[in-house]
Amino acid sequence: MKTSVFLWLSFFVLVANTLAAQDPSMDEMLDDGVSGSERLILKTNPFTMLNGDFPIYAELKLLPKISIEAGVGFQAGYFLNELPYYLFDENVGPFTLESGESLEVSSGYSLRILPRYYIIGGNLEGFYVGPFWRKRQFGIKNAEGKATHTDICLTFGQQHNLHGRFFFDYYLGLGFRKETLPEGLVSDRLGRTMIFPWGIKVGYGF
Repeated sequence: MKTSVFLWLSFFVLVANTLAAQDPSMDEMLDDGVSGSERLILKTNPFTMLNGDFPIYAELKLLPKISIEAGVGFQAGYFLNELPYYLFDENVGPFTLESGESLEVSSGYSLRILPRYYIIGGNLEGFYVGPFWRKRQFGIKNAEGKATHTDICLTFGQQHNLHGRFFFDYYLGLGFRKETLPEGLVSDRLGRTMIFPWGIKVGYGF
């Protein structure tokens, strides 16, 4: 896991350094010549709530084109399947056992972090790319132990500043998920599963 995180972060730094030499005229598509005054945006994500994850994010501007976003959430069980599970899995649940049954989970928590480089634009507005790490931990009903999802993705998105300090953040990612189950439980998904995180975050800048 540490090796995977290091590789993703190294790739992010390489892309950021390469894009830093881009034609400045690209930024004119989104930059009106006025630097944004916001240095921090607090957000939430209505789409992850469909999966039972109620998060709060904070994005902090480090440089005009670089920011760091971190979040914590309350995992209130699991409601609807996410991509790609709802396309291929008849069971509603984040974990399917080798027997074909869906593991019943209870509440837990989620953590995530996303360094961003704004390819076009800047000052917390425009098109961005960055490596995304997320961990979701669930309790298990009628059993001891915890079950977890650990996700590592490459995320692309666009953030808009609308009507003053209100922000909308559209994103789509591609990556892999590793499942961890308590001893004695066997998942029917061997190794890592490909995932496609997506959604729309809404926030307010300070």
